[in-house]
Amino acid sequence: AGSLGWNPLRFITYTGSPVAATPTLAGLDVFKGTISHNNLKDPQDPQWAKDPEMEGYVAWMNKDYPKPDIKNGYIFSGWSIAGAMVDLLKMCDGNFSRDHVLYVATHLHNYRAPGLLPGITLSTSPTDYSEFQTMRNMQFDGARWVLLPADESM
Repeated sequence: AGSLGWNPLRFITYTGSPVAATPTLAGLDVFKGTISHNNLKDPQDPQWAKDPEMEGYVAWMNKDYPKPDIKNGYIFSGWSIAGAMVDLLKMCDGNFSRDHVLYVATHLHNYRAPGLLPGITLSTSPTDYSEFQTMRNMQFDGARWVLLPADESM
């Protein structure tokens, strides 16, 4: 499309948004202006370099991951999910019966998992345990994803 001079507004799902993945493969300049959404911080984004959670992730990668690919958003996502699972098990307070773990998992209120973007939480109920209450819209500026104002989020 770009080689034809056609520059429509492009959207991509969050699963293809890590900069080390689709934007780099497509070409950073070509990808500029694309809109996506996410609930996780991007480990490649310099705005999170001094973030305590990102520092914890980097320390873990350097300690426990052979040949760390710290900027890989998919690994960061797995780290976040694993951290959430650890938190969930701590909330079980030693009672790891199936019924109790399920009860705790379906009664979360404004839980914030490690690595989530600011303002994003998870609340569940026995009849609704869909993912997150919100995601943040973002636009690619040619180098990184820039979060759009929260009032423009989904």
